[in-house]
Amino acid sequence: MGGSCAHTEPASSSSESSTGAPEPVCGDGVVGGEELCDGAGFCLGVCPTGALTLENRETVPISKMATDLVNGIVAVEDERFYEHNGIDPIGIVRAAVSNLKGGDRQGASTITQQYIRQTVLRDEAYDISYARKVREAYLAMEVEKRHTKREILEFYLNTIYLGEGTYGAEAASRAYFAKAASELSLAQAALIAGLAQSPSRLDPYVNPDGAIARRNEVLDAMLSNGYIDKKAHGEAVATKLSLKRTKDPSDGVYAAPYFVAHVKKQLQQQFLQKDPHQ
Repeated sequence: MGGSCAHTEPASSSSESSTGAPEPVCGDGVVGGEELCDGAGFCLGVCPTGALTLENRETVPISKMATDLVNGIVAVEDERFYEHNGIDPIGIVRAAVSNLKGGDRQGASTITQQYIRQTVLRDEAYDISYARKVREAYLAMEVEKRHTKREILEFYLNTIYLGEGTYGAEAASRAYFAKAASELSLAQAALIAGLAQSPSRLDPYVNPDGAIARRNEVLDAMLSNGYIDKKAHGEAVATKLSLKRTKDPSDGVYAAPYFVAHVKKQLQQQFLQKDPHQ
């Protein structure tokens, strides 16, 4: 990761603050640096507040997220979210039948299960064993006993990875539309909701046609579930894609988000405890 990066005063050998919590890691792997550069010295990320954050996440209450975004996520990811207790038996049967018939492969994970997979069980996210699935289902039901549906949606929408190095609705809204999650239009909200399925493959900067097709699937789901009417659906489907990245991203990443994300992952493993909300 060479390059002529500028650095502030080197940090002490300890990566913990006076409170005992790990300090933010910045620069090209050095705690307290200002820039992350490639081998030619091109700046990929800067630290506007003295720290290149390890995850581009800005936690906001669900009241500060567009209603269309919340409804879009429910409609396309878990249409019976408000009816189940953490697992969706109907969805499991539907997915099994579809998969047996050789149709498009479908999953049956609820929003609550997805939240568990990305937090408590994130080290086992790619484990497809029966034991992991049982643990996931059990923990999802326990979360449903302890939290309201609105709280679970807030947890999920602040945790989920949505591409371009962003975690959560607020960071994604700023990365794709340079606005707060509360300000998203219906078409914009549907596009972000659609990214949950496959954020890298559907990245609108890289695959605009795929992102628009998925956005329209979200809009179809919102229409069929009664969240929007035909007029709103038609207008949103006809909306052209117009992307705008925040000029000064809060996480300091300006270019090569995949590479920077890889570097961040290495630094997380080296400096931070395994806390999904760090």
